[in-house]
Amino acid sequence: MKYEELNDEMRVLRKLLFKGRLGFRLLEEEKNLIKKLKQRHLEGSNIELSKDEDELLNGLIKKYCVKSKAGKQKFMENNKNKFLKEVVGWGVGLWAIGYVLGIIVFMVVPVGMIGWVVSPIGILITLWVLMKKIDGVDMMYYLKIAVAWTIIAIVLDYFLLVKLFNPADGYYKFDVYFYYFTTFVLPLLVGIFKTRKPKITI
Repeated sequence: MKYEELNDEMRVLRKLLFKGRLGFRLLEEEKNLIKKLKQRHLEGSNIELSKDEDELLNGLIKKYCVKSKAGKQKFMENNKNKFLKEVVGWGVGLWAIGYVLGIIVFMVVPVGMIGWVVSPIGILITLWVLMKKIDGVDMMYYLKIAVAWTIIAIVLDYFLLVKLFNPADGYYKFDVYFYYFTTFVLPLLVGIFKTRKPKITI
């Protein structure tokens, strides 16, 4: 395969990789192949791929290039379990982390301050999960994450905190609404960062 035969999706893949914004975990041989393509392109030399490299390149395009609507749909169909893990698994997991932190903090700070102490820790943990564990293909993916995580937080709060403990002074205060707000907004902010178009042209 020659460089001129590389389709538009492959060029998108290369640009994302070179800017370090490819949210997928590449195999070492895949990274080496794309670096090879970049180097030869920068040198202006003709790019000829071996049979094995050609097969690897085609596999990369099928696995990671989701520029078209059909490509995104195919990606989602092949990653349903992954999507459920990121939506339900991390949604419940992050709520549980906050729940445990709240119990721990309850022992050392006034009840009215629990939310404000837990929130910064929860925000940092959520950002880490979004940056390291969530691989979204576009902003719609992150919007679904935001909506699902917020609904999970509201439902679990209601049944496992409000109904179970029935706080005497009420549960829904400003810190709780701030928690719901950040749960919804953080996935969107990270989504904007991770899906924005690279500024360079290869």
